[in-house]
Amino acid sequence: MSARATPSLSHGRNLDAFLDAWLAAVRAALGEQFVGAYLHGSLGVGDFDRHSDLDFVVAIRGELSWSELAALAKLHEELHADPSPWARQLDGSYVPLEILRKYDPAHTNLPYLDRGSRHLIGSDHCNQAVVRWMVRERGITWAGPDPRELIDPVPATHLREQAANHLRLWTEEIEAGPAALDNGWYQPYVVLSYCRMLHTIERGSVVSKPVAARWALATLNAEWHDLIVRAVATREDPAGRSRQKADRDDLARTRPFIQTIFRRGTEHAGAMPAR
Repeated sequence: MSARATPSLSHGRNLDAFLDAWLAAVRAALGEQFVGAYLHGSLGVGDFDRHSDLDFVVAIRGELSWSELAALAKLHEELHADPSPWARQLDGSYVPLEILRKYDPAHTNLPYLDRGSRHLIGSDHCNQAVVRWMVRERGITWAGPDPRELIDPVPATHLREQAANHLRLWTEEIEAGPAALDNGWYQPYVVLSYCRMLHTIERGSVVSKPVAARWALATLNAEWHDLIVRAVATREDPAGRSRQKADRDDLARTRPFIQTIFRRGTEHAGAMPAR
């Protein structure tokens, strides 16, 4: 576990400076509620680049008051206008210690900032086994105690069950509204996300999308290789791609790919021993 570990980027110093400024602002907004700030996702697994999110979890002592939420809302409104390109890459939640500790069957909504947004919303986006595992096992501590002190071990069965559930729900959503796939950012994002979900179901661990893509290339039938390779290659300029239509050939093949992954993931999940 690395404390204040810096990604090996040519602009690492700028990233450090931005994260230090963000941390100072978060501390000021939360006061005694602040416990720790943790970075995870591609930063944690070593695949971070200039197109990546800044995935974060801020541990807090308990439920935030209206004044504390207002201070955070003001912070993110102002931060969104910061000239640093990292200001619009933050993606994460403010999580009370009690919820952070272990599985929350209520799937409580938490104050969440989506990538590119300036507004906090209520979401269970970070109230997930995958996020707990990432923070505990691969997280970067920017401030606060070791996350192993705050988060109980996450069983592989929890990771597999969550991935299988997401696979089912996402497939149902896409089948109900397939037109959403016709987007230059969303279509390759779906391909890489399905690679990642299948990896978690079959391997019981969490990796970044690029790592999951490499695993899928070594695991899946060759007919899907070019689709996956192009999905990896389209990570640049997500904002610009979100305003474009998906590649016609890739769009036509994405739903069959989804069904292939869904069948394989469902079969594997069904074969898993009960807890």
